[in-house]
Amino acid sequence: MNYLQLMNMEQSINIDKNIENKFSLLSQDEKIAVISHGVAVRFSELNNRLFLAESKVSFFEKKYDTKLFQINKIPLCSA
Repeated sequence: MNYLQLMNMEQSINIDKNIENKFSLLSQDEKIAVISHGVAVRFSELNNRLFLAESKVSFFEKKYDTKLFQINKIPLCSA
């Protein structure tokens, strides 16, 4: 690990500790609100990724006139 990587890692640790310290000062209701908002944002991101993945699978299945589960049953190599 070089000097720059080490400095970046130390900065990241300091930022994390700063966030933890500030979070610990919040009231219980404020902590719940922060976590709830974070969960909502993450859930939205995951739903978008799921939609994209399902769209790609659907496109693949239509393009090659096959279902993904059928391809998964085919062995890739004979051992």
